Amino acid sequence: MDLPVAPATSLSSAAGAGGSLRAWAVRAGIGHEVDTLGAVLGETKLVVAMARGKKLQNKALEGFLRELDHEVFDADTLLDELEYHRLRTEAVEAADEEGDAGQQALEDEECSDGQNSNIFQQCSSSPDPASDSSECQVIIYDENANSLMPRVELDKDDILRKISHHVNQLNKMQHEARQAFKLEELDFLALRKNPAYMDLRETTPLVTEVRIYGRDKERDQIANTLVSGETEHENLSVFAVVGNGGVGKTTLARLLCNDDTIIKHFELRVWIYVSVNFDEIKLTHDLLECLYGDRFETIDDMTKLQQFVEDAVKSKRLLLVMDDIWEDHNTSRWNTFLDPLRRTQVKGNKILVTTRNFSVVKMTGAKDSIKLDGLLEPDFWSLFRECAFGNEKQLPKLVHIGRQIAKKLKGYPLAAKTVGRLLQRKLDTEDWMRVLDSDEWKYEQGSEDIIPALRISYNHLPFPLQRCFSYCALFPKNHHFNTEQFVNVWIAQGFVCSKETERIEDVGNEYFNELVQCGFIQYEAPRLAYIMHDLIHDLAQMVSSDECFTIHAPGCSTNSKLIRHVSVITESIYRPKGDGSMLPNEYFHQEFVKSINTVQSKNLGTVILIGRYDSSFSDVFRSKLNEFKAIRVLKLEMMFDSLGSLICNIATFIHLRYLELRAAYSYSTLELPEAISNLYRLQVLDIRHNWGPDTKLPRGLNNILNLRHFLAIEKLHEKIVGVGKLKFLQELKAFNVQRKKGFNIGQLGNLMELRGSLKICGIGNVKSTEEAAMAKLNDKAYLRSLQLSWDKKQRDSAAHTLALEGFQPHQSLECLRIDGHIGDVCTWLTTNFSLTSLRSLHLEGCQKWTALPPIEKLPLLKELHLVRMFRIRELIIGPLEVLELREMHRLTKCTMLHEGLSCKSIRHLEIMSCYQLRKLPFLQSFSDIEHEQQFPNLQRVMIHDWPQSVDLPAFPINKILTDIDISDAGSVQSMSLRLKQAVGSDGLYIAIKGGSYLSSLDEKILAFHNLTALEEMEITNSPNLIYMAWNRLWQLTFLKRLAISSCPKLFCSFPIGFSLPSSLEDLNLSMCDVTGNQLTQLLMNLPNLSNLRIAYCDKVTSLALGLLSSGTHLMPEGLCHIPSHCLNSIQQLRISSDMAFLSNKSLGDFIHLRELVIKGCVVLLSTMVGQARMNSNGSILPSSLHSLHIDGLLDNVLRCSNLSSLVELDVEHSPSLTSLDLQSCKTLRKLVVRKCNLLTSFDGLQNLIFLSKMVVKGCPTMVSLPLQSCQALQHLHVEDCNSLCDLDSLACLPLLSELHLLKNHKLVSFKLHPHAALRCLNIQESPALSSWEDLKSLAHLDHLEVGKAPGFVSMWNRAAQEAEVEGQEFYSPLKTLHIDDISFLTTAVCRLIPSLKKLSIGFPRDSRDVDYQVSEFTSEQEGALKLLKQLERLEFLSLMNLQMLPSEIHSVPSLQHLIIWKCEKIKSLPQKGLPASLQLLDVDWCSSKLYDQCREVRGLQWLYICGHKQDKN
Repeated sequence: MDLPVAPATSLSSAAGAGGSLRAWAVRAGIGHEVDTLGAVLGETKLVVAMARGKKLQNKALEGFLRELDHEVFDADTLLDELEYHRLRTEAVEAADEEGDAGQQALEDEECSDGQNSNIFQQCSSSPDPASDSSECQVIIYDENANSLMPRVELDKDDILRKISHHVNQLNKMQHEARQAFKLEELDFLALRKNPAYMDLRETTPLVTEVRIYGRDKERDQIANTLVSGETEHENLSVFAVVGNGGVGKTTLARLLCNDDTIIKHFELRVWIYVSVNFDEIKLTHDLLECLYGDRFETIDDMTKLQQFVEDAVKSKRLLLVMDDIWEDHNTSRWNTFLDPLRRTQVKGNKILVTTRNFSVVKMTGAKDSIKLDGLLEPDFWSLFRECAFGNEKQLPKLVHIGRQIAKKLKGYPLAAKTVGRLLQRKLDTEDWMRVLDSDEWKYEQGSEDIIPALRISYNHLPFPLQRCFSYCALFPKNHHFNTEQFVNVWIAQGFVCSKETERIEDVGNEYFNELVQCGFIQYEAPRLAYIMHDLIHDLAQMVSSDECFTIHAPGCSTNSKLIRHVSVITESIYRPKGDGSMLPNEYFHQEFVKSINTVQSKNLGTVILIGRYDSSFSDVFRSKLNEFKAIRVLKLEMMFDSLGSLICNIATFIHLRYLELRAAYSYSTLELPEAISNLYRLQVLDIRHNWGPDTKLPRGLNNILNLRHFLAIEKLHEKIVGVGKLKFLQELKAFNVQRKKGFNIGQLGNLMELRGSLKICGIGNVKSTEEAAMAKLNDKAYLRSLQLSWDKKQRDSAAHTLALEGFQPHQSLECLRIDGHIGDVCTWLTTNFSLTSLRSLHLEGCQKWTALPPIEKLPLLKELHLVRMFRIRELIIGPLEVLELREMHRLTKCTMLHEGLSCKSIRHLEIMSCYQLRKLPFLQSFSDIEHEQQFPNLQRVMIHDWPQSVDLPAFPINKILTDIDISDAGSVQSMSLRLKQAVGSDGLYIAIKGGSYLSSLDEKILAFHNLTALEEMEITNSPNLIYMAWNRLWQLTFLKRLAISSCPKLFCSFPIGFSLPSSLEDLNLSMCDVTGNQLTQLLMNLPNLSNLRIAYCDKVTSLALGLLSSGTHLMPEGLCHIPSHCLNSIQQLRISSDMAFLSNKSLGDFIHLRELVIKGCVVLLSTMVGQARMNSNGSILPSSLHSLHIDGLLDNVLRCSNLSSLVELDVEHSPSLTSLDLQSCKTLRKLVVRKCNLLTSFDGLQNLIFLSKMVVKGCPTMVSLPLQSCQALQHLHVEDCNSLCDLDSLACLPLLSELHLLKNHKLVSFKLHPHAALRCLNIQESPALSSWEDLKSLAHLDHLEVGKAPGFVSMWNRAAQEAEVEGQEFYSPLKTLHIDDISFLTTAVCRLIPSLKKLSIGFPRDSRDVDYQVSEFTSEQEGALKLLKQLERLEFLSLMNLQMLPSEIHSVPSLQHLIIWKCEKIKSLPQKGLPASLQLLDVDWCSSKLYDQCREVRGLQWLYICGHKQDKN
């Protein structure tokens, strides 16, 4: 049967321009030919569309259809190119009419014969008509991406040949398709009546959460293993869940995370999705985001990142879920990632791993694992039935068919969800039988293969959805799908079918939601993101293999001739250096070229680059990208700010609809070239990711007339010049009214498609109602949020009044904010009020307003924010959800709109500085039960500085109120109360600072019954607190941490026999009146106590260990006797209260103690030593210690202790210590010794083979540091050791990377290892230093500070000169140098440091007694300075006698920052000027003459004088 012929008007759908393109083509003399191509193209598209979505038995026909589709794309590209030139012609003509000189010049260049009507220029040669349509243009362009526009010359004869070729080819292929269709016996009448468009009418609401079936046994087994005592003595152990994709591993892990047993056992529960690429740095960033809410993206140093991790987890038991690990051989990366988790102070931490491979179990060292199989038949049928039927009636026939289908799904939940949701779309016997009888089942590759089941679901998608789904294969696994981004990309590719009654973006959103509903995209609530299951991603790659190609590793290639979309994913290819840049990967560069060369078609529609890379790859990618000119979607991750690093000339991509540029680093600065202004087909420009406010937009951005979406930060929206020309623009976050061309308020008048929110600032530049009305806000029906903002400097109140009157918005507006208006209130907010759809009203700083909009006309209002409305005296409110009152100084009365009106909807309440307001109508004296009924939804309360308020209710009012911030309110004026979520936990944290007025902490202040989720409680700074409802603490059944500080009267009300909740793990008592007996009583019922701190509690006078409960009544009042069970549980003990030690036991009996801090305990230490002498058996300190911080240390304490596990030792303020015994500290990694005046030696340094950091300060009698055996030492700091003469032992330390030598006045010499790894060297106030050997020991130095060490500078000069004479090729990678002696500026030295970027000459700003006699730089020094070609920052500090700057400073080519501080005798800048590269000049504490000259410097980005930023010249 013949296909219907598309009408000639199909040109409008093919080219997207309708009659405009036809008129242009007629004018060019090719109108008939363009009409013909448009008609044939429209007809062919109809053929393809009708055939798609039908199951064809002939595989060759399927392949032919793909070829036909590819030919359609090529023909469409030709029409699209002609449409581009039509738009360009119109733009040139419009610019000519406006008198735009720049565009006129361009027009003159392109039309050199002066005939504007002659569109084509004849060329001497013509390309082959069979070649790619993108080559029909001869383009001559500058290789610089900032080039304005390539000179484009079109060959009319060549265009006609191209059109003829495509028409003939399409007609031929259509004829062949008809013949093949007849053989297939397809009913094309039926196809035409029921085309393969998307019908969403039969969809049902998506069930986002289905019940989890059949995993109770596995959940309980794993949970019991994770919390069992067998692994509690280990720091970290691994449990693995192994199973095929789609079997439910992730679901089971999520079920475990929310299990009550797990929640109670693990304080921290963290989830990380790993996937194929195991990047320990990225995973550490992911972990930090879970722990802190901050990824610390700006830090790439793994050591620093791991320290943050260690700090967050060291004292809390952790369950880390690592979902979907594939890496099974690189144990070093696994161990690097886990290193900080293995150094925790708490035992029993667990990692739960999910994986497909048992090899991963071996690599992770998992001691326990479970193999997860498909669900058993009864459980699986229950799940499948829920997915397939939902809440619909289960017809017997469908149940019978459904059971047969379910048997084919192998018990895999993923298959149940995807196939079940497919069936749910049509509860029809015929459709279900079609699924059951599908040919796909024949292609099963084994008993556990569920891909055929997923393929069936794909086959039943409408064709537009199939295209959208298959396109997702371009993105990596675990990609977070952004709805807006994908919809815009699909539209750019033409995948979304437009509807007359709907915006095309709304149709695209329907597509996305349909893919979610069908299970192809999943919403992950924990991550607030849409993702694709990795098996679904495999399916996408399978069905898209003819059109989509991903290069993600060496060796990728494709045989398809029809590839149209390419992505390059480098996430697992490149490794970062310490400075954030990437290590080169030359092998991948070569492989990438091989891979991209296998792409045979040059008419690519998509190029995507995801991941970081080095500069060499950037060059290679740039070169290859230049070969593809038909690109419609270009998405690039940029490592460098210049667009030219990836694109030769952006203007050559004339088909571009979607351009997304993502910066790899936060607050990067992009300079978009002016050439972007000529991408007339561009619909989406996305630069929102990491580009900062200094990003520069092209001035002609408003020439992109088809632009629909400009996605960027608010500051960049303000920069668009002449935005009024962008009539299709749908986002404009901010518009700054200015009195200059392109920024007048009338620019907003034509933007009728604006949606979302709009902020208009600088309204003080609008002087009349008529001018304001030019914005046509009343006509913007799609705008939902509007902010009108007046600058504080614009103080014309009359103009404010007139302008506001003209800014009346459309009545559909939902959110309105007005800031800084000092005129009278407008009529459209009072007498002529029509904004009845308002849901949020924010008024701030409207100082003359005496009235507010009529609340009775705001039935939908949910949020009311009033800030600094100084003349408002009375307020009427309705049933709000959010109420904010700030600095309402004259507000005296607040009432409800109707008496008895409920405030049950209130969620957020904020009151601040409302001095005359006494009460709110809903905060009255209710009972606790009545308050809970009155405020069932209240979640956040902030009350500050509300002195007149009547007594507030006890907080929290209900159990969902988890955010409270109250201070200076109610009857207790000085009290502050803060309730919030505990860090890294689902529980709550509360802090109470009582101040001088709080005397009682009872049920009138705290509603203890609503604090059952409380985990941490702090009570501080309450000098008059004498009573607390101690018995109510028993209601806090999850309390883990209690801290009481600076409460000197609180324990006078402590009840006899009281005990804290047994859940308590951390008890901190500081500066309070607790007695030893009371403390003993507190400790009796704390079996889980792991942290105990006693600080400055004077009534605790003595300490004993190991008391049984039966002996408590016999103890003296001041004696604290730690119970026996605490000796087994306590892991951290901190004592800062001096007391006597009265026990036959010693601290060595704390068998699990890992951290011990003893400060200011002279009596305690001396009595401990005395007890040790009487009981010679045992150790004074426990062998389990990892960290010891102690002052007042005595010689015998360490000598009588076995510290075989000690990692960190900090000793300070020990005036009687003469020798530090380290014999047993063989695992020590960090040693700090400070202010030990009599210390002369270290005993046992030879055993410290793991020591990596050592600090020795204020030890004036120390004569030597024999560090020969400490070969792992990396960081050494020696300061104020005035008896120390040499450090020659450093010659034995090859790993030393950081060395600080400060104020060692007798230090004469030091030696470094010839191959030392030294990166940082700091020498200060070492006047005797005169001997230092081997210049090559600075081979890795990148940071050097030298001050008041003249001997070092002279040695450096001498060594450099000797190296120069001997012709040694040696360079130091020095980046930063701080030095106070300019004599280092010699040719010999400066040649050795060519990489220097920052140079500071002079003295630190806090230096005293500065006496520097140098007044000018010698010619040799100036010549040496010019050798520093990479110098970017130069500082002159405290050079009191310096009279002039170096005269040749202008010759320092890379200098960007120049700082001059406290150089009072410098009167002028050099005559030859400053470097052209200079961006910042900062001058302070200098002469006024110098200030005046600095103000005249041109071309600076930043100028600071006396600390104040100056306006640019």
